[in-house]
Amino acid sequence: MINNLKLRTRIALLILAAFIGLLANSVIGALGVKSDLMDGRKRQITSVVESAYQISAGLHARAVKGEISEDEAKRVALLTLSEMRYGGESGKAEYMYVWTTSGVSVMHPIRPEWAGRNMLEEVRDGTGRYTIKDIVAVAKASGRGFVDTSFPRPGQTEAVDKLQYVMVFQPWDWTIGTGVYVDDVAEGFRQRMVR
Repeated sequence: MINNLKLRTRIALLILAAFIGLLANSVIGALGVKSDLMDGRKRQITSVVESAYQISAGLHARAVKGEISEDEAKRVALLTLSEMRYGGESGKAEYMYVWTTSGVSVMHPIRPEWAGRNMLEEVRDGTGRYTIKDIVAVAKASGRGFVDTSFPRPGQTEAVDKLQYVMVFQPWDWTIGTGVYVDDVAEGFRQRMVR
């Protein structure tokens, strides 16, 4: 069948096939970059939460040994976690938070007025989902995990994608977590596709 085509048509088909191959290669490369960036963000927030967990576990162990009181261990843990910052251009854009596994705010450095309040049905993200309910559900189901949310960046009004990671610290009924904006990952993917 291809032998019956004119030379000009055959050349055009070869050029088209080469173009499709290049396009497919670009898409696959861009998808790989997007996946690598997302994996990096996941590793980052997992590592930060695991560090916060270890701080809490170390202080809890000291309380169990009688070196400090349980209240003092919690106080020092919350103070330490409230001061933890990472990410962003300044290296201080993101923060830690602590909820109980029933949705009561234990510590949120940006919203200290929430402390002691059940926030299960108080915090909605940009898509209308109850974020704390989602966080608590993941915490109860598996003890740790990722939660996709959508919130405006500081100083902005439009909600963008933000990935949360939480981990339960059983001895104190804490869900320790953090989140990082990931809208720039999708934007980087779009820009790569345009090139």
